[in-house]
Amino acid sequence: MADPINTGPVHIWPVLRPSAGAVAVAATAAGFSGVAALALGLGTAAIPVLAPGPAPVYLGTSMRGVRIRVRRAYSRVFNDLTGPEIAFDKLWAGVEAMVFLDLTRWNEAVYQAMVGSDSEGPGTRGTLMMSEGLAFPLILRFPAFDFHPIWRAAGGGAAYRFLAASPEGEDDWETGTGANIRHVMLHCQQAYDRRGNNLALRDFNPMGVPPIAPN
Repeated sequence: MADPINTGPVHIWPVLRPSAGAVAVAATAAGFSGVAALALGLGTAAIPVLAPGPAPVYLGTSMRGVRIRVRRAYSRVFNDLTGPEIAFDKLWAGVEAMVFLDLTRWNEAVYQAMVGSDSEGPGTRGTLMMSEGLAFPLILRFPAFDFHPIWRAAGGGAAYRFLAASPEGEDDWETGTGANIRHVMLHCQQAYDRRGNNLALRDFNPMGVPPIAPN
C-alpha cells in the first residue's frame, strides 16, 4: 500500500572527530579509512568504538527540512559498433551525495567546529578528507520512525547516516535583525572499508541519537 509519508522535523547530528591523532590510530585499528572507523560499521555489522571516540553532537534544524541530492556516476564506453555519439555501454563509477542545510535554529559552537577554522597549521594543506579523517559521519534523524507507524510500515528508517561528510562550496550567512540563516552545503562521499575492500555512502544507523531534540 502506498501512503503519503513524511520524516518529521529532521534533526542534524554531525559526529565530529576528537583529534587527528586519535582518529588515525583508531581508523587503522578498526579497518576503516577516516573518522567513519570510529562509528558503528556498515549496516548492522559492529566495529568497536575505540576511545577516545567521537560522539554525535546536536547542530539543529533547518528552515524546511534537509535537502539531499544523490548523484550516481557512470563512465561511458564508446565503440565503433555504436558510433561516436551513443555509448556502447557504461561503467559504474560510484555514488556521492550533497546535503543542503538552511539553518534557522542551530548551535553556533557546533557549526563552527563542523565547518572548520579559516586558519591552517603546518601540513594541513593537501590532507585527504576521507582517508585521513577530516570527513565525518553525519546523522539526519527522522522522528517519524518513533512516532508514526505509517513511516516505519512504508520502510522508512530512523535516520540516514552519511559516513564521510565535509563542507563544500561557499558558506552563505544571512545576518541582521531579521531571522538569521546559515546556508551550508555538505559533500558526502563513499567511505572505504580496508578490511572488506568495500565502499558505502550511507546507512540507517542513528547511533543512539534520540528522536526529540535536546533542550
